[in-house]
Amino acid sequence: MNTIVIIGAGGFGRECLQLLRELAASGAPCPQVLGFVDAGRKGQKIHGLPVLGDDAWALETLSRDTGFVIATGRPALRRQLAHLYEAAGFSPYTLIHPSVQLAPSVQLGRGCILCAGCRLTVDIHLGSYNLLNLNCTVGHDVHTGDFVSLYPAVNLSGGARIGARSELGTAAVVLPGVSLGENCVLGAGAVATKDLPGNATYVGVPARPL
Repeated sequence: MNTIVIIGAGGFGRECLQLLRELAASGAPCPQVLGFVDAGRKGQKIHGLPVLGDDAWALETLSRDTGFVIATGRPALRRQLAHLYEAAGFSPYTLIHPSVQLAPSVQLGRGCILCAGCRLTVDIHLGSYNLLNLNCTVGHDVHTGDFVSLYPAVNLSGGARIGARSELGTAAVVLPGVSLGENCVLGAGAVATKDLPGNATYVGVPARPL
């Protein structure tokens, strides 16, 4: 794809724009960013690019050749927007910062965002629309479901499994072979030392239900 829009013009939207500009500066192929899609900021300019309109405008106006990046950390909203745009015939753009290290055996689902400083080793499977924020590390044989969010400096040790739509807070750690169920929230700095059921929030060291 030659052009994309960034869905969401908040803080993470601005970070995605910077990521794209650093990708272009590295000499890697990079689509042109037309602007942002954000109902609450329509008509504004952000770092030199316009907020073009809301989702309804984008779905009605944009060419289906235009890709999209969803700039929100919230898994439920990311899932909702992904389904909306894909159902209308748009395709997501997978965004990987040039500093990211990942082995050829890493499998990425569609629409993932990997921010600066992330390191992924071998035989890893990331589901679609995963977000790995700054400086995350992912060890061998890790498997994540769709719409997982890893906030800065999360560490997933070898063999960890993360259920769909889970959120792991800044500097959270999942020890080797540990599984988190779907819709888990692991708080900032928490350490998962054993399997944790889904649909719950865990905090502390070791991680316990909130």
